[in-house]
Amino acid sequence: MLRLICYPLGVCIGDRFFAEAAARERGEALIVTASRALQQQARDRGLEAVSFDGLVKGVVRTAYRKFSLVSARTQQLFVEGWVRDLAATGQLRYFGGLAERPGFVQAVVGLLGQLARSGVEPDRLNDILTRWAEGVPEDGIAPREVALQSKDLDVALLYQLYRNYLRTHDVYDIGGLYRLAALALREEQVQLRHRVFYFYGFSQLDPLQQEVVKALRSEAEVVVGLPFEKQRRALYAATLPTYEALVGMLPLGAEPKYVQENTPQMEVSTLSDVNVEATGAEAAAVSAAAAGTCTGAGTPVGAGQGRPPALTHL
Repeated sequence: MLRLICYPLGVCIGDRFFAEAAARERGEALIVTASRALQQQARDRGLEAVSFDGLVKGVVRTAYRKFSLVSARTQQLFVEGWVRDLAATGQLRYFGGLAERPGFVQAVVGLLGQLARSGVEPDRLNDILTRWAEGVPEDGIAPREVALQSKDLDVALLYQLYRNYLRTHDVYDIGGLYRLAALALREEQVQLRHRVFYFYGFSQLDPLQQEVVKALRSEAEVVVGLPFEKQRRALYAATLPTYEALVGMLPLGAEPKYVQENTPQMEVSTLSDVNVEATGAEAAAVSAAAAGTCTGAGTPVGAGQGRPPALTHL
């Protein structure tokens, strides 16, 4: 079961979440937070708290005895090798001239990680980029500039190599662990020690995080706090996709609960000057800051099931 608690920017609902969790039997609740400061706030109150990544690693570790997580350093090394070799053979049409620039490889690693966290498969990415290159007149999308089409092809090639590497070597990046955790929860391969999970401090959940929440709500009670106001949607443009996804997960006939009381832990008077019609980068920046308005370890346990399924099944 899922409950969604929405609150305005500047309102802190941490105490509400912490008090509700503390009222439950010891060990029944787990706080999942967006920052170490919030984790520490929960622990200072005697509560168990983890990051979202920590929750996912705990689920996977419980469901499968062995799994290999590729390190950031290893990711950088194999991407650096691909970029160097592809640039030398002329296969990088756009990025070839950038390959030796400081920070380029790190930027590529970050981009590949973001694509993986989005949940998009390489074939799907190719389809999207192909349509973008050709344009979609009925949707008002003009054909992509030729130079940028070359950039898209480079991105698609590197992403295909990245995902192939993970499959071939039977290793996981953090995005792969999220997919694996969602699969384990859907197939009931993990016995959860906690019965209630409180997600607090997030202004957005990416698609893989949403999949984990969706799978988890079938096995336990899930409570998510999200900064959002129905009457000021433009201000929460970056949060809106997460809000709509979570509303779609609510039990039939259930509605989000909107909290209005103002118990801020930071000065919020500056928000009164924000244009409620803010859009684009301005709204995104305001919404992205929401998780930091309240600056503030248990993991699921159960019998392991050996090696996780191959990535081709995820």
